[in-house]
Amino acid sequence: VIFNPKNNNAMEDRKYSTYLPWFMFFLSTFFFFYEFTLRIFPGVMTDQLMKTFHIGGYALGWLSSALLQTNAYMQIPVGFILDKYNLKKTLSFSCLLCAVATFLFIMTDNFWIAFLSRFMMGIGSAFGFVGVLKMAEQWLPLKRFAFHSGLLIMLGFIGGVIGSNLLASLVKVHLWQNVLESLAFLGVFLSFLLYLFIKETKTQPRKFENGRQANLSLQLSKLLTNRQIWLNGFIGFCLYFSTCAFGEM
Repeated sequence: VIFNPKNNNAMEDRKYSTYLPWFMFFLSTFFFFYEFTLRIFPGVMTDQLMKTFHIGGYALGWLSSALLQTNAYMQIPVGFILDKYNLKKTLSFSCLLCAVATFLFIMTDNFWIAFLSRFMMGIGSAFGFVGVLKMAEQWLPLKRFAFHSGLLIMLGFIGGVIGSNLLASLVKVHLWQNVLESLAFLGVFLSFLLYLFIKETKTQPRKFENGRQANLSLQLSKLLTNRQIWLNGFIGFCLYFSTCAFGEM
């Protein structure tokens, strides 16, 4: 069992361990919902962005994909960071980074600064999915981890659908900068909630020593040379790529 508090007040611990983990799960899932909305917003305001940044469809495609590319490259570093550092601070800071990047995006009409802001969003949003899984591993029953993962993905994609429709409706009656400004303030508020309510387990974050670091590198090398891992990864890539690509169109 991942979470098993031991103190004299058993009733208080039971209530604490029953409700708080699920509240933290859905709160951090809302971060995944939020970062998924950041992924897709260029698709619902293409004309406005092309006019603002004086670009064509090709450049807009690069601008939109900057977040997703950075998100993909950051997945392995994110895993190491979440294993080593405080989950509360990591999730709240990454959400705040997304919000700050959104403010930067709406304050500029320079393509390269906007590209940099999408790059920053990619770094912050990379913690959205893995961070929730890490929290579920620490606080929720491990035997239901597959269910928690499926629930997270379902809620995230539902959020993407709702977010895209809502943004599309809002940009018809408001400036796109005002719509994204509201989204940025929402990110600031969410980062505050994450910092306030996400709790750490009794165990301390793992600190890698030199010997263990070398052992970890050896294990990673073995994984990368395992043909079955590559086959599973390729199948997962095909499933996720098609779903993600259509979901963000």
